[in-house]
Amino acid sequence: MLKPILGFLAGVVLTTLVAVIIVNSKLQAQNEKLISDQSTILLDQRQIQSLTTDRDACKSKFERSTILYDVGLLNVESRAWVIPVDVEPQAAGGKRGTFTHYDPKTQTETVHFNPSGGDGAGKSKKR
Repeated sequence: MLKPILGFLAGVVLTTLVAVIIVNSKLQAQNEKLISDQSTILLDQRQIQSLTTDRDACKSKFERSTILYDVGLLNVESRAWVIPVDVEPQAAGGKRGTFTHYDPKTQTETVHFNPSGGDGAGKSKKR
């Protein structure tokens, strides 16, 4: 009569041990997946932050505008073109010219092109 009871108890202990091993392995797999998901989330958050920074830098260039001036009669500058982007115009030939970066948040920066320089760009001054 003792053998069947010991056999039953051994079966219960063995079944419990197998169940604990299976549950433990499943919990460990879920834990590894959770850690993997968390690292993926951190990488995605860094990428979002980087893309947001790039977007804001690009957007700020389009919030500003560049105004080109033409030198007319009697060496008087007149506003000729407004470009809705913050760009750096290149001086062409030996002509003198002016452009302005307009930023409503800060101040206006005016740059004069003088034909005397090698690249044609002269001093930069703020007004």
